[in-house]
Amino acid sequence: MNRDRLDLIYDGSAWTRVIEGIPRECKNNETGAVIVEPWAGIHSMTLTATSNANPAPSLTGNITFLQGNTCHQKNDATITLTRTGDVPAGTPTPDADPIEPLVLDPPGAAFRGTYTVNVTRVAAPNFAPGQRTEYPVTQLQATPTCTRSGDRCMIMIDDGSGVPTFLWFVDGHYESVSTSAHLIDCPSSPTGKSDNPQYVHRLENVDGSSPAQTIRGTGTYTYVGDCAGEFVDEWVATRTGD
Repeated sequence: MNRDRLDLIYDGSAWTRVIEGIPRECKNNETGAVIVEPWAGIHSMTLTATSNANPAPSLTGNITFLQGNTCHQKNDATITLTRTGDVPAGTPTPDADPIEPLVLDPPGAAFRGTYTVNVTRVAAPNFAPGQRTEYPVTQLQATPTCTRSGDRCMIMIDDGSGVPTFLWFVDGHYESVSTSAHLIDCPSSPTGKSDNPQYVHRLENVDGSSPAQTIRGTGTYTYVGDCAGEFVDEWVATRTGD
């Protein structure tokens, strides 16, 4: 967070700030190598006055940082700003950046509520033509956080495991990229396991409705080096409620 300048927008009840987060380095937990992948992160803050006095003696609120892809995480913190006096005489007024118009229901925020998820594996190195594997049906809750302009949204996916994952809405679709997950047995590899795969999850709102009634797409595991190959899952989420 930039402590030298913090731009907040007052909406009549609270001061808010939602921006694309500053990129953080992501490393492989086992090797320490830096993972090169698209950045996905949103930083949000909401502050309210502790009294009706003007000027307010203090503001309190919450800060949330969401990061997607391999190093996905959710960090929460509280913040209190306490007034200590007037701005010193002669302090220049900061340049006022143009305020982006607030988009109330951006396309990325359509993925929200509770969903039933059906996943079917449709391709794998050892699959016969036409072979498919159905996985058990699961449930999830989707909660979006979007920038003011709505061009970037992070969707927090809670499947009840206690470890949320995230989808990044960009260029009209939802996606996540993960490296070094789901190693498979590989006898020809020196380690007996496959090289670190890359998993790409890409989803779309089928009919553009809001909230989205059906989210559909694929999840693809790509392995390189020894035991190279692809595993492809078809993924369909059907909305069941808020």
